Amino acid sequence: SMGPVTDVVVDTVMVNDGKNPVEKSVTVVVHPLPAAPLSEGDRTICDGQSIPALSVTSATGHAVNWYTTPAGGFPVATYALEFIPPGKGTYYAESRNPLTGCISAERAAVSLIVNEVPAPPVSAGDVTICSDQDIATAKYLQ
Repeated sequence: SMGPVTDVVVDTVMVNDGKNPVEKSVTVVVHPLPAAPLSEGDRTICDGQSIPALSVTSATGHAVNWYTTPAGGFPVATYALEFIPPGKGTYYAESRNPLTGCISAERAAVSLIVNEVPAPPVSAGDVTICSDQDIATAKYLQ
């Protein structure tokens, strides 16, 4: 089944083959656009970690294509609910109903956020304290 039909237009047109004009009925079927996929959330990693898959959910049987732009462009992955991006950034998933060829009017944005690894703490050096001193005050004894 191709899903519900939102509009059917029947019109009569004149077809002229050069000799005899003939009236023909033409039926135009308008299918609804599929809903945009739903993001399963942005992913955040630290620089140097393995890149995880970004994922969305979509209506059963619908194909999902991934893009680097919110509209237009060429897909970077096709027919995939999950996509492992090449690096940080926002990627956009679009639903396509393979039976009607209709695509969602909007794309779902899913981001991969890569945080820099913080620099290791720098030691101020060893501190020697007496047994009657509080360790909490040791940092002031340098």
